[in-house]
Amino acid sequence: MATEDLWATALRLHQGGANRDAQKIYQKIVQDEPDNARALYLLGQIAETEDQVDTAIKHYSEASTLAPTWFEPSRELIRIFIAAQRFADADRKMASIAPQHHVDARFHELAAEILAKIGDHRASLKAFESAVQCTNVSGQSFLNLAKCARQLGDTDRALLAYEKATGYIESRNSALINAAGIHYLRRAYHTARRLYELVPITERGNGNWVFTYVEALRELGLTEQWIATATALTSDQSNSATGLRLRTEIAQFLGNLDDAHQLQMKGVKASAGDEVDAREEFAHLRLHFDQSSAAHKEYYASVDSAWTQAKTKLRSPNTINNREHDRIASKALRVGYMSADFREHVLGRMAAVMVESRDKSSHQAIIYSLGSQEDSRTAAFAKSADLFVRCAAADDEAIAARIAADKIDVLVDLTGPTAGGRIGVLALKPAPITITHVGAAGPIGLSTINYKLTDSVCDLPENQEYLIETLLPMAGCCYPIPKYPLPTSGVSKLELQLEGRVTIGAFFSYMKLSARCVKLWKRVMDVIPDSVLLFSPLDAKFEDAYRNIMRVAEIPDNRFHFLIASPTEAERLARYRVVDYVLDSMPYGGVNGTLEALYMGVPVVTLTGTHHSERTSTSMLTHLGVTDTIAQTPEEYIAHAKRLATDPAWRDDISTRIRARWPKFADPVDYARRWEALLRKVAR
Repeated sequence: MATEDLWATALRLHQGGANRDAQKIYQKIVQDEPDNARALYLLGQIAETEDQVDTAIKHYSEASTLAPTWFEPSRELIRIFIAAQRFADADRKMASIAPQHHVDARFHELAAEILAKIGDHRASLKAFESAVQCTNVSGQSFLNLAKCARQLGDTDRALLAYEKATGYIESRNSALINAAGIHYLRRAYHTARRLYELVPITERGNGNWVFTYVEALRELGLTEQWIATATALTSDQSNSATGLRLRTEIAQFLGNLDDAHQLQMKGVKASAGDEVDAREEFAHLRLHFDQSSAAHKEYYASVDSAWTQAKTKLRSPNTINNREHDRIASKALRVGYMSADFREHVLGRMAAVMVESRDKSSHQAIIYSLGSQEDSRTAAFAKSADLFVRCAAADDEAIAARIAADKIDVLVDLTGPTAGGRIGVLALKPAPITITHVGAAGPIGLSTINYKLTDSVCDLPENQEYLIETLLPMAGCCYPIPKYPLPTSGVSKLELQLEGRVTIGAFFSYMKLSARCVKLWKRVMDVIPDSVLLFSPLDAKFEDAYRNIMRVAEIPDNRFHFLIASPTEAERLARYRVVDYVLDSMPYGGVNGTLEALYMGVPVVTLTGTHHSERTSTSMLTHLGVTDTIAQTPEEYIAHAKRLATDPAWRDDISTRIRARWPKFADPVDYARRWEALLRKVAR
């Protein structure tokens, strides 16, 4: 058969997916023509498809040697080296590429890939900027530049790149959706909506953009359009994680709490496959709804299974550029703290207790910051820590490699499944001991995590039966108490027209108002005729959600009132001056909300449950030493609420004891010493 016929047959087989048959013909061609670079290149492609990495490297190397001015073999070889974290080999091959390709956008993008993988994201950005100056620039080149800029937190530069990408047909829709996402995060909801709606309906597809688009509508106060659009967009993906998440939030907003619960349960099961991103749609939301221990066990097992399949083991951690590592001494325990919220945020303030109050001779604090938002508190962390590493721009593998290269003894995850967390880093187990803590009132569900921090109250010993991480109880309360500012003057009951009425604080997101919770609150209201619930939504547009939920709970309009949450913490604390006491939510109880109330000397009525999320307030009150308002049954919950309303002397006594015991309870040095004792225990 003539060579031309062999080529035609081989290419037809290759394009049809008959790789083995095509491979035999390519091998025949190479046998007859040992210097046929094209056949060698295609043999490399087949070998790579078949996961025969060494064979692919051999064929690509031969092809690039035979045809040094042909770019494709070198490009594929370099990408294999990058994937295998063989960065020195990738660099050497880059240096060998013919000079005429140095004006090729693809050349600079390869350089950018290498730089990104070794953690030098600013140099990577420069390489992408060089790529878009080339004559063969594509829309994808601008998308790559925008992605890199966005990872570095330079959203202005990212938006400019997305604007350029809209000029190319193949990248226009992706650029519009991503630019809209930036405007959404900036709370420029009108712009986000306009850009989303420039994408043809047939090209919008599925995924997280659907959620942010309809959330933009909700943030604009377009409630009816939010519901209608979300319903329409998810009609063909009613069983997807995104679709179920949206339907859950809509049901909750409308007050259909039982439906919301059923949709949430369905969503957990729908995300039980291998799509770890879909699973995270429900990872934190699920805490808002009642679930059995068996359901928890099934969920955590599925989380672990999905991540095990999704992530490979860390291969070459020591290749990461680690010049700053010299700052770290060699004797003390090296503890890494990883979070997206090393800033003015409740988790940032909690983390400050652990880092800033530490005994520096006990352990060194190496911070891995996953967030791009920075402020004065971020600067304080950078000053206090032994090493501050900005990781927002890095992927999971690069962050894990950096942590491994830093020889961290104990890695402490402070974000968990909440916004900005990097569960994929934890799945790679970059440190010998990993602890998850604070970010969510529950574990993550990974066998690569050794411990879930808790205390003797937050988790009962029998809870271990349904968990994957080992419970690690610390002495005292497991939550570090943030330092709160002095409250402002705030409003008065008179201004709110609540003078003479028992005012009960319920400063929770409407998503926390489960069916069981509001039914119990209704019983409380029934036994205290002159009482009123005070809600404090972030924005007036969310008031309808509370009204809908109260209507279903048969709590009339004159029995609840709204006080919109102020933007500053000092102003938000002032809310507690107009409430007589606070009712805790269930099954996801208060954490910062409970601590704020106690800081202000306000009693908190809580119903102790079984799981961690149902026992947070019980732990705080127990370790504070003021247990009068802890209920073990719904009847006790109602009784405590009624007595607080009708017995001012008892209420004042509880407030006095809370204020007296708060300084010791909130002592940051005491917490730091207890925390360090636990670190020494697990690091033995």
